[in-house]
Amino acid sequence: MIDKKTTIIENAIKLFAAKGYHSTSIQEIADACGIAKGTLYNYFESKDDVMLSVLKYYSGMIMAEVEKIANDPSLTPKEVFWRQIHYQLDECVKHRDFIEMHIREYAVPVNEEINDFLFSIRSYRIQWLSNCFRAVYGKEIEPFVLDLATMMNGILREYLEYIILDKKQFDTIKLTKYIINRMDNLVKALRNSGEYFLEHSDLVDFLKNG
Repeated sequence: MIDKKTTIIENAIKLFAAKGYHSTSIQEIADACGIAKGTLYNYFESKDDVMLSVLKYYSGMIMAEVEKIANDPSLTPKEVFWRQIHYQLDECVKHRDFIEMHIREYAVPVNEEINDFLFSIRSYRIQWLSNCFRAVYGKEIEPFVLDLATMMNGILREYLEYIILDKKQFDTIKLTKYIINRMDNLVKALRNSGEYFLEHSDLVDFLKNG
């Protein structure tokens, strides 16, 4: 059953990327999988359910690889951070069409279950980046860690929009090095200034009220 469900998800990703979420029917997904429409409903309740499963599948794949890199004992914390960022940039290039569809079409219908899942992904990214900064730069950057995670998240998002929406052919190795070097500069500047904006309580409120 797991293999069949994965097949449906992978075919749905291709169709959503090529045609858009709203223009793709359940029948087309079933046809692409070589199964009857009724059979597809044995695995998914609706097209919304397919989209939610697609998002979970895609994000789960990325999280698993990020965790695998983090558990490599041969890597320093800085090397872990570098490889994790580079992997995610490469994955976004690989799945450019699907991500572009999602951005341009606002394809995900607004419902509580999907909204909750998307919030959990955003929360995961901020906490993951915060932990990366702690590991790479040490406990002394704790006062600045949430600002750093927020700025890093924004930087990554903007460069990804160049890649996905504007079709820029960036060298992802060069881009990763550039972004990490800018983080070095930011950490140094914040240490020297002692200035920060966001506090730990802001993250707690975010996680509680999102």
